[in-house]
Amino acid sequence: MRVDIRDLVLGTMTIVFIILTFNHGLQTAIKECYMFGAIPVSVANKVEIRKALPLKSKRDDCIFVTLGINQDIRLEEVVKVTQPNCKFFGADPIAEGNKKRYKKVGKFFNYAVSSTYLIKPLMFSHGGFSEVKQIKRKPLYDFLRLDVKETLIDYMFVDIDETEYDLLEMLQANMAHSNGFAFCQIGLKLHNTVDIKKQKKFYDFVVRLIRESGYTLVFDDQVAEPGFYHRLFFYNHRDTQCRKKFLPL
Repeated sequence: MRVDIRDLVLGTMTIVFIILTFNHGLQTAIKECYMFGAIPVSVANKVEIRKALPLKSKRDDCIFVTLGINQDIRLEEVVKVTQPNCKFFGADPIAEGNKKRYKKVGKFFNYAVSSTYLIKPLMFSHGGFSEVKQIKRKPLYDFLRLDVKETLIDYMFVDIDETEYDLLEMLQANMAHSNGFAFCQIGLKLHNTVDIKKQKKFYDFVVRLIRESGYTLVFDDQVAEPGFYHRLFFYNHRDTQCRKKFLPL
């Protein structure tokens, strides 16, 4: 039986990561294993640091998806300059401050991307005034099939608020593969919740991410200002196309 040395190395790293996580916690495990994987670059946005793996070849095509723009496209602008063959697709339920800005780099879609179709009213405050807007949500895989029209997503950056925790399961490597997609790398910003059931969804997400051994988790951080949220960055070490485009192995 022929054994791929890359699978052997990654399998060993996964076992070490699980042991370290169990004994010392998630952040310690990431810190100890970080040196053995691909090293992402850091780009400072307005209020946070975002991680990304650059393409090994600038001549490669790539797909960059932003779910939740928050009026900040610094990373997208850097990638557009350094990797000119990338195409950008951004979705946000708030057009003001996002549509015009994102259209500088790619296509903008005025709705939220979540786990299910939904239209619901939400209250927004700006300039001292409040108003109710109808917010449309579209399922992730429908958005990718119908609007992005690509199955290999090189960059996926997702901002998940308290109402969108169901989206976590759809980002898992096996779930994506069963729907015909692969995400090469994911930057995740997860807003804090006091809901115990939603906290468990996050816990289950991390546990499954480790057990499935499809992604390598290389960054985990908790940020208190502005607002409390959790940031994670992980890349796909199992998909052949992702390996070829981003990883040294």
